[in-house]
Formats: sequence, C-alpha cells, structure tokens
Amino acid sequence: MGFDVLKNESEDKKNFTVNDLPDSEKPRERIRYKGAAGVSLQELLAAILGRGIRGESVMITAQRIIKKFNGNLNKMSETTMEELMQIRGIGVAKAAQLVACFELMNRKQQEEKGLYDFLNSKTVTSPEIVCEVLNTYVTDHTKEHFYTISLNVRNKIIAIEEISVGSLSASIAHPREIFHAAIKNHAAQIIIAHNHPSCDPNPSEEDNKITRRLYDAGKILGINLIDHIIFCKNGNNYSYKNNNVIF
Repeated sequence: MGFDVLKNESEDKKNFTVNDLPDSEKPRERIRYKGAAGVSLQELLAAILGRGIRGESVMITAQRIIKKFNGNLNKMSETTMEELMQIRGIGVAKAAQLVACFELMNRKQQEEKGLYDFLNSKTVTSPEIVCEVLNTYVTDHTKEHFYTISLNVRNKIIAIEEISVGSLSASIAHPREIFHAAIKNHAAQIIIAHNHPSCDPNPSEEDNKITRRLYDAGKILGINLIDHIIFCKNGNNYSYKNNNVIF
C-alpha cells in the first residue's frame, strides 16, 4: 500500500506539465503581464521552448539547459545546435529556436558596440551633430521622443538616454528623471532634445517652460544644461543656444 502511494506520487510529479499550472503562473502569461525583465531565466527559456517532452514539464528542460551552462549566458550564446541536442528534451526544432535567440542576442551586442564606438567618436560642436546621432535612435517619427545627452567636459558624448515617448509635458520632463540620467553617467553637462512629428522645429510655449525649468535645475545641481535641440525627420532643427534663448 505504502509503496503504491509513493509510486503514484512519483508518477504524478513526473507527469506534471506547464499546462497544470494556473494561467497566471505559466511562463508566457507571466512574461505578458510582468514583462520579460520580470521573470526568471528558467521561465524565459521555457517560453522559447514552448513545451516539454512527454510526461515532463518544459520547466525541467529549461533547468537542464541552465545546469549545463552553469547559468552563464555567454556560454549559452556560444553553443551549437549539436551541443544543445545532447540535452534531454532538446531536438532539432528546439535547438534551432534557442540558437536563433542566442544569435539575436549576439547581434544586439554587436550593434551596441558599434553604436558605442560611433558615439565615442562624436564631439558636439553643432546641433547637426546631435541630430545626426539621434536620428539613428528614432524609428517612429509619429511620436515625440525626449532624450538626455550626457557630455564630458570636452563635449564628448558619454551616453544618450530616452526619457519618454509621447506628448512632451512638464510632468514627463521632470528634473528628477533628466538629472538622474546625467548623475548616473557622471556627466559634466547635458543637452536635452526631442523631435517634432509635425516637422516644424519651432518651440512651443510648453517647450520653453520645460527648458527654463531644467536650465535652472542644472545650475543648482552643477550640471549645466547647454542646449535644448528640437529636431525633425526632414532635417530641420531648432537650437535654443544658437537662437540665444535662455542660454
């Protein structure tokens, strides 16, 4: 009797799959509601794999992958399909899915490296330099994108951070968010910039209010705001500094 109970419990555990979980606890649903950054590596791998093998949860397969590479993403990203197929539960299809995802990660890192080299070579001597760089960032010109550009004392670009997407307002372009990015990047000075989807670069009254507020905040913090640039898809731009407004 006791042996039969243990046997049944073992079979139940073995036959447990992701489908037995509540919907809210399934990897794909957790990614949907928490975002990919809010779930574990095991859950991310499980979502890529989709399903496990007969009688075994995909979570177990994901855990085997993590164990094989000691949880090291660099090692995972350099693996081959053949190596992955040595793991129980990984066939040709799943190995191809994983290798494809790892390759996307590798290409993203290569793009970031290229963008870093591009930025590191740029010294801001005119608004056109800033517009050239930012147009590599903006892919959807139908919305307003607001950026903080952190500079060192020699006007070299240290970092660019997107602060918001959507209509610009004082609540979005708050000094707290703007200067948090500058402090984090050890900026000596900053430029703020946003695009106008209308392709009219002339500033609005709201743009002027935001600029004045951030200029004053920078003076207090010792991180000077040296320009606010409005740029457009058609190449037109407006520089507060060049127009002797506020600065």
